[in-house]
Amino acid sequence: MRADARSDFDDLLNRQEDQTESGSLWIQKLQYLQDFIEFSQVSHLTLDKSGRVLNCNLMMGTLLRIHRSMLIGQSM
Repeated sequence: MRADARSDFDDLLNRQEDQTESGSLWIQKLQYLQDFIEFSQVSHLTLDKSGRVLNCNLMMGTLLRIHRSMLIGQSM
């Protein structure tokens, strides 16, 4: 199991085997969910078991007044 949840999510979006209509719909739903979380007015933070930041949305960076790329990999 990979420690990076974001890359796992991206792997779901990029699956080449899902070329059927139902697969295409699944990809569209995942993309919608990803955009919903990314641009939500509610902050979102994903941590690994040791408390390191794996991912956060734009609102989390805004609330903490730090660019979110500087949060990735930091311990909480």
